[in-house]
Amino acid sequence: MRRKPKIPLKVELKIDSSLKGRFNILIESIEARALDISPSGIGMLSEIFLPQGVLVDLQFKIKHRIVKIKGEIRSAISVGEGLSRLGIKFVNLNKKESRLIKDFIEEHEKRRPVRLKLSSKGFDYGKRK
Repeated sequence: MRRKPKIPLKVELKIDSSLKGRFNILIESIEARALDISPSGIGMLSEIFLPQGVLVDLQFKIKHRIVKIKGEIRSAISVGEGLSRLGIKFVNLNKKESRLIKDFIEEHEKRRPVRLKLSSKGFDYGKRK
């Protein structure tokens, strides 16, 4: 099976202005790199640490279409070298956006070769053709 190359997905995050004072956030927007995406959320690598509970407006491009989605920071972990891993849950995702994300996932999903096969001769473990 031929693997497709990894497609970098750059995401712009805009912080909900009503929360800036509450969380002491001084920036309005940042750009981050998507690490993974699912129908319910996105994992990103950011140079800015954003605490749990911060609401953000996400914007990214899939298939020449700009997707704008609201999200909530559900996890934020410092990974060193001034970077943070952010886990963001999508909020109020509509059917059109959901379908676009699911299609993107199916198109770019990395599948590993099967390591355990059941055949008429028994199990084949770790053998590659």
